[in-house]
Amino acid sequence: MRWSTWASFGALGLTAGLFSACGGKAVIDSSAGGGGGSATTSTSTTNSTTSPTTTTVDCDTLKQALDDAVAAAVACYPSDPQPQCNGTAYVYDTCQCQILANETNPQAIAAALEAFDAWVAPGCGPWDCGFCPLFGPGVCVPTAGGGPCVLVTPGG
Repeated sequence: MRWSTWASFGALGLTAGLFSACGGKAVIDSSAGGGGGSATTSTSTTNSTTSPTTTTVDCDTLKQALDDAVAAAVACYPSDPQPQCNGTAYVYDTCQCQILANETNPQAIAAALEAFDAWVAPGCGPWDCGFCPLFGPGVCVPTAGGGPCVLVTPGG
């Protein structure tokens, strides 16, 4: 692969990283002509025919994957005698705020952190929510079939 092709991929990746969309689909069209500081066209050639490539990012799908992964990471089981939700583990929400996670499920925590990175990488987030709530230890709140880790608030 020629250097200019690698440079095109790098420019496209940089453009994708700088593009910001809060929801829906974000389309990065590399068919715009290249030039100083602009996106470089990436093409594929078959039988002397050149066509531009387009990368589509579905932010809604990535956010749903993030939401599902966070739900799994904060899930806890009140009937389990092992301590849970002690404040030693967290994942991120769409505002990049720390959310209390169940430290006894490191696989779910890793999956939620990966889902957050996958959602942020193409520019889908994080959203500017203004502030993040305090973070600390919590409790496992009983609900049907399990429960979520919930932060213990002072005086509450």
